[in-house]
Amino acid sequence: MFFFLLNQAWRGLWKKPGTTLICLIAIALGVGAASSTTTLQHTFSNDPFTHNSSRLFNVRIDTWQADREFFDVAPGEPPKHNTYRDVHAMMEQGHPTRQTAVANAVGYAFPPESNQKPYKAMIQLVHHDFFSMFEVPFAAGSAWDADADAKAKPLVVLSQPANQKLFGGENSVGKSLKLGGLEYTICGVMAAYNPFPKAYDMVNNPYSEIHDFFIPFDLIRNPESQLESTGDTDAFGPDETFQGDNLYTVAEYYWIQFWVELSSEQVPEYTQFLEHYAQSQKEAGRHPRPINNRVTPLRDWLSERGRVNQATAVLVVLSLLFLIVCALNLTGLLMAKFMSRSQVLGIQRALGATRGQVFLLHLLECELLAIFGGLLGLGVSYLAMGALRGMAGRFISGTVFSPDWFTFLSALFFSLFVGVLAGFYPSWRACRVAPAIQIKL
Repeated sequence: MFFFLLNQAWRGLWKKPGTTLICLIAIALGVGAASSTTTLQHTFSNDPFTHNSSRLFNVRIDTWQADREFFDVAPGEPPKHNTYRDVHAMMEQGHPTRQTAVANAVGYAFPPESNQKPYKAMIQLVHHDFFSMFEVPFAAGSAWDADADAKAKPLVVLSQPANQKLFGGENSVGKSLKLGGLEYTICGVMAAYNPFPKAYDMVNNPYSEIHDFFIPFDLIRNPESQLESTGDTDAFGPDETFQGDNLYTVAEYYWIQFWVELSSEQVPEYTQFLEHYAQSQKEAGRHPRPINNRVTPLRDWLSERGRVNQATAVLVVLSLLFLIVCALNLTGLLMAKFMSRSQVLGIQRALGATRGQVFLLHLLECELLAIFGGLLGLGVSYLAMGALRGMAGRFISGTVFSPDWFTFLSALFFSLFVGVLAGFYPSWRACRVAPAIQIKL
């Protein structure tokens, strides 16, 4: 009986093609808007390091001026990044499982082929633990070791796109590459790696592609490297503290994000260590503000810094409201369509069709209509994401605006939802048609 009703619903779908077409367009617009915005919300809320994220913590200490709040943080929050001198001290004195500083530098990359021109490249400054903490896969080679960090050896890990661009995708481990003023030895080449968002750098455009080059952090202090720190920075203090190596050893210059890996048992101990460190600095004349340290879990840091998530959440709400409006408008169209067949319904009821069968027949017709509209909605979603990719691709990784399995599942869900929401009442009215009134003898 179900398949008979399904066949009848299919036939009924095309008896008024004009009404059907209008319904399809309305469903496609509603489903397309809802599925594209929910896909964006799902993507922007993603935890890119699911295996290790519960053990990763962003560390901040409040060494800012007493008379004004730090820029771009909630009231009462410490600065969103740290000074070099504090990070260096925390790495020397603290004992987490792993730890890394993260900052950005810029310098010229000189391709090995003479026919390729040098270009200005973004460079990620990290420590060797970074690659384990943030689950970096390697296609060849590996990260450098702790000795390379301590001695600031000129080693570099290439991203997959950089290796493709410079060496045609071949295994480049052991080869040399000039960055800035130094010759670097390539120690590792990443496999495909593009975490979204870049949780390790939620301050400097966390939704962009990863940098091409990853090098030992302290190379930035080598004048011969010809690298410059870049990105979101803040500072205060006398001008002379920003000259030469004083920028790293003396200046109150905020530009580094600091990450540690801790077990649940280590968190209280590390928090206590930060309290003692901040107190020692306070006694030395720094830290004019009350002690205000943060050891923030990665997921909480994503929520705190994920400003785009809030915008996409608003878009999701608006698109769902638009979908409901589309469904309510469809209710009127479907009501008119079903009531125009009152005589046919009366005959069906007189010949023995139950109210339940008539209700199911029309609800199936609504669901078929919704599914076809949902397929069109996938096309609308694809076009919408393509438009967003064109507008925001310069600032946000293009992979974000690509429909995926979540887009398909959300479109299917919204289609079925619209079918039930828009079709329930018209189907109920159709099954309530009195056969005696409709049959004229």
